[in-house]
Amino acid sequence: MTCIIAFYHCNYSGEAVSPFDRRANSLIDSTAETVAFAAMCWFFSISGFLLFRNLTFKNYAEKLKKRTFSLLLPYFIWQIASFALIIISALIRHAHTAPKELIRGFIDGVFLMKSWPPNGALWYLYALFLLTALSPVLLLLFKNKKVGWIVAAALTVLIYRLNYTDNLINQYVFSYGYVKLIITYFPSFILGAFMGHFSENSDGTDKIKYILFLLSVSIVFESAYPGMVRDCLVRVLPILLLYFMPTVSALDDRKIYRLSFLIYAIHQPLLEIRRLLLPIVSRLPYAFCANLALRILFVITVIAAAALIRFVLGKLAPKLLKAVTGGRS
Repeated sequence: MTCIIAFYHCNYSGEAVSPFDRRANSLIDSTAETVAFAAMCWFFSISGFLLFRNLTFKNYAEKLKKRTFSLLLPYFIWQIASFALIIISALIRHAHTAPKELIRGFIDGVFLMKSWPPNGALWYLYALFLLTALSPVLLLLFKNKKVGWIVAAALTVLIYRLNYTDNLINQYVFSYGYVKLIITYFPSFILGAFMGHFSENSDGTDKIKYILFLLSVSIVFESAYPGMVRDCLVRVLPILLLYFMPTVSALDDRKIYRLSFLIYAIHQPLLEIRRLLLPIVSRLPYAFCANLALRILFVITVIAAAALIRFVLGKLAPKLLKAVTGGRS
């Protein structure tokens, strides 16, 4: 899923040479967008699942403390590092920006969600920490299993309705920075949270009725909110994968999994590498071939860079490696 996000962000803007090339190129772009949506649903669902598994009011402070280390600390480290790179780049290009504007932009992006932070892809970490801080509200709703699921389904429909209508929330809340993006993925988070909270001694079969209920609700509202069935299917996919995907022993505990956070953290700053890769892929006869090759080469490059960073920091500064990855290395 992490590599899918890197694949999606590495877009290609070359011109197609024929109608077929144009359609094929558009198919690659739309497929990348669709699977990226599935990947973000996975991130939010599984994060909600892991947070609410065994979560109680008694251990809430402990879980919040752990998320401070695994989410907030690496978020700030990477944002400060990315901000420093932006300033250095501006100085090299002799681009002068007022210090007040730079500081205001940093605060707006890193703390206030008014704009993208310097390392934009990591908005997810900050959003997840805020959702963790607000998790006691969901704990209250989950005191009753049926009520909790009805609320989860109702919030899913409500969010779709707010997106489709002209209302004050849409005008003043959804229009603020990337808040709309957080709200868009919130149904995935609450779905994972519900499943995680009631996951003890469960093999997943008892969850089928809840998934079918949510899909049935989405079918009822599909005519009013086109695309709701598709989105609901994508949102329940993480739970279906988690419980019912066959276990492949060859994929257990692979070393590359330790690179996942670094891949996610560095892929956006490394998008500048596209300028070096474009001359290579531009030799291909069709735009869709260049598009696909560019994305694949970029992902391979990011994986290699993440492996190098992990190797160097692991040898020279293992504590720093642990901090910048939130303990995921």
